[in-house]
Amino acid sequence: MSYSPEAAGLRKVATVALPRIQDRLSFLALDRCKIVQGRTGVIAILEDGSEVQVPGGSLTVLMLGPGVSITTPALRTFANSGCVVMASTALADGWYTTAVPLTSSGKWACAQARVWADPGARVEAARFLYGQRFDDDLPDDITIAQLRGLEGKRMKAAYKQAAASIGLSHWRRKVDDADGTANSCLNLANSILYGVAASVCSALCLSPALGIIHQGAANAFLFDLADCFKTEVSIPVAFQSSKMKDPASETRRGVRSAMKRQRVLARMTTLTIKMLEPHLPVSAGNDVLYDQQQVVPGHRNYSDKSRSAGQGAELDGEPF
Repeated sequence: MSYSPEAAGLRKVATVALPRIQDRLSFLALDRCKIVQGRTGVIAILEDGSEVQVPGGSLTVLMLGPGVSITTPALRTFANSGCVVMASTALADGWYTTAVPLTSSGKWACAQARVWADPGARVEAARFLYGQRFDDDLPDDITIAQLRGLEGKRMKAAYKQAAASIGLSHWRRKVDDADGTANSCLNLANSILYGVAASVCSALCLSPALGIIHQGAANAFLFDLADCFKTEVSIPVAFQSSKMKDPASETRRGVRSAMKRQRVLARMTTLTIKMLEPHLPVSAGNDVLYDQQQVVPGHRNYSDKSRSAGQGAELDGEPF
C-alpha cells in the first residue's frame, strides 16, 4: 500500500516545525518489542500484538533495551526528528546515538571549538561546569588540579551517603559488576544522562569529542555535561533502585521522574548555551567565508585575479 500525500509529507518534518530541545520529553525506554515505521509515524509492536505510537518528534532519547528490533525506516524518522536512539545492553555498557541538529547554524560548534582550543577559555569553562555542581563559591585562583580534588571528595561523600542509605557499608564503585547491583544500576542511570547530553549536543550541532574537563574519549563532552547532574539524579536513584524487585526497570522509572522533577533537559541545555555564549563568533551569519582578518560574504565568486586589487575582493561583484 502506497503512502498518501499527507502521510508522505510527514516522513521529513522541517527542522523549524520540531519541538525545541527544552520542550521535549526526556526519554522513553522500550524492551521486548518490534519498532517499525507506520503510515504517519513510528509504531512499537508489543509481545501481545498490540501497537503503541512512539512520539519520536517529541522525544529527546529513545532507549532500546534487550529484546528490541527496529527497522531502518524507523531509525531514519527518529534521526530526522532530532531524537537520539540509544541501544543498551542489560548493564547499559553499550549504546549508540543518531540524530540531526535542531539548528541550522554552526555558531555553537564554532564557540565550542574556540573554548576547547584556548587554554584560558577552557579553564574558565571548567570552572563554570564545576560551579554548577558545588554550592560554595569557588576562589578566583583555583586550579584545575584543585577542582579535580574537590570533585573527588564530593563524589566520594555522595557515594558513601547513598550506599549508607541502603545499608551498604563497604561498597566500592565497579563498572563491571553483576546485574541488579548498585553498580549496574549506576551504569544504566548514567547512560541515560549521557543520552540526554548527546541529544543536547546534537540539537546545538556540537561535537561530543571536544570535552572541557574530560579529554580523549569520543564522548568526552557528554561526560562533562552528565557529571553536572549525577549527584542529583543517577546516584540517589541507582542505589535506591538496586533494592527493588526489578532494579533495571525501577532505575529507568526513577531517572525519568528525577529528570522531570529536576528539569534536567532544560537546565543542561541552558548551562551549555551559557558556557559557550561568550565565545560565539562575531558574525552570526550562516553564509559567510573564513578570511585571515575577518569573515567575508559567502555565495560569491572570488577570483584569483582580485589579489592585485586586495584580498577578498570580488571578480564581478555579483553572487553566483
